[in-house]
Amino acid sequence: MNYITEIAIDGKATVVAKPDTISLLIRMSAKAPSYTDTVQKLNEGAREVSGALTECKVLGRPQTREYSVDEDWQHQYDDTKRKFIGYVGVQQLVVDFAIDMNVLGNVLQGLGATDIKPSVSTYFKVKDQATMFAQARKNAMTAATLTANDMAVQMRLKIVGVKSMQYNMSSDGSPHSLHLAYESDSLAKASFSMPEIVPEEVSNTVNVSIVWLAVV
Repeated sequence: MNYITEIAIDGKATVVAKPDTISLLIRMSAKAPSYTDTVQKLNEGAREVSGALTECKVLGRPQTREYSVDEDWQHQYDDTKRKFIGYVGVQQLVVDFAIDMNVLGNVLQGLGATDIKPSVSTYFKVKDQATMFAQARKNAMTAATLTANDMAVQMRLKIVGVKSMQYNMSSDGSPHSLHLAYESDSLAKASFSMPEIVPEEVSNTVNVSIVWLAVV
């Protein structure tokens, strides 16, 4: 009579790749006495940003990640001094394009010449994350399978199937390497110089836990 037992093994694998995509997070803010004027300022800023990107041959259209228009109060939490000033609006745009440091320099210079004076954060990433995760998952499963087979041989067991399998994924992207706030740096608008940047590699890691059924 064969007795069924279990072999539980954890496998881990990491896949690294050089970034192939630049992602810009462009934050605009505007203040005005009326809601309509605040929205109009943001709209004008968005058109300026889109125009600057187009001039720099960026094909993708910027997408809105955040948009808000809120009341602006002076001494907001003091009932005696509280005074309504107007409205403050914030819009964050994100746009991706193929990694090219010359294009990035032109884009940042172009954005610095706009009247909206945005703040810009630059991120570097791999566009095809799904393929990276698939490869890492495959490598983790292969590593776990090899270990399970080795253990089965040493224990004189025969693996007959898989009872369960779980996995989790994590991504360690290249941190943003450049942040510009044109409004706080009056020189950046007129004399921007692109720094030398070598983006860090991006890594995706998969941890897999597999339970095999084996017989004596």
